Amino acid sequence: MEFSDKICYTREDGVATFRQQLADEEETTPRALCAVKTLIFFLKGSKDPTISQILESLLEMQKLMEGATNSISVTSGCEIFRRFITLVSMDALDAEECRAKMIHRGIVFYKRCSEAQNIISKLALPFIRDEVRILTHSYSRVVYSLISAATQARKRVRVIVTRAEKAPDTGDDTTSVARGEKMVEMLKKIGVPCALILDSAVGYTMDKVDLVLVGAEGVVENGGIINQIGSYQVAVLAKACNKPLYAAVECYKFIRMYPLKQDDLSDLNPSGAGTLEKNNSTLPVSNPWVDYTPPSYISLLFTDLGILTPSAVSDELIKLYS
Repeated sequence: MEFSDKICYTREDGVATFRQQLADEEETTPRALCAVKTLIFFLKGSKDPTISQILESLLEMQKLMEGATNSISVTSGCEIFRRFITLVSMDALDAEECRAKMIHRGIVFYKRCSEAQNIISKLALPFIRDEVRILTHSYSRVVYSLISAATQARKRVRVIVTRAEKAPDTGDDTTSVARGEKMVEMLKKIGVPCALILDSAVGYTMDKVDLVLVGAEGVVENGGIINQIGSYQVAVLAKACNKPLYAAVECYKFIRMYPLKQDDLSDLNPSGAGTLEKNNSTLPVSNPWVDYTPPSYISLLFTDLGILTPSAVSDELIKLYS
């Protein structure tokens, strides 16, 4: 879907377009970039007469998309997008000229973010040595891209993937029940030897790998990450076994948030509690979608801004949001 092909005149059009993109481009485009693309379409159709009204409408559109997915990467991507398109001085421009400049800068932002995975793969490739054994959790586009780049560089890589099964009551229709299975299928297509394990087998398997490589839904102010449930326990076991843990993540997932404990993510886990019908009885269950991994468990972050230590994240976050 090219930028010239679509215009959203109303918020309802925007939400419908966003949902359609999630359905059509889930395999190729991250949710955050689907949201950014929708904001550009919405800007093109905006009839707001003033700059302040344009920005207010963008924020309202962002909130609607956040409600449609409850994804932290959508929040961070939209926040950074809105700041990027307003960096240029617009004091002497009317609303129409401002909108045109915002659209141009928005497309530039989208194209830069679209290259993030390739940039990360190039920067992080030296950390993936020949004959390395990697443990990864669930499915991550960035992790897949990095492993693919390593194989293209003729490095022999073996990968163990956690099944990362999601509870059936999460209501997340855009992902399969076990995302690790998807990762294994994709790795096999490019000839990478890999194996699928239960999440509960991570401790048993940790001694058999050289490093842990995970993606992230968000990077918070202290350098910790928010990712699919189970990431934290993988990190704890990696540290206990003295295995380095690397997080590969795009900079548009950096978000101004400072969680101190798992319960601070309650807004991101709205369907965590529920019931399960089994053998004619109702069992109470708790199935959060994401968890928080503190920076003390992370060795390095592979980002398109460079290879960062967790302590360097706060400086980069200030630059992104200033």
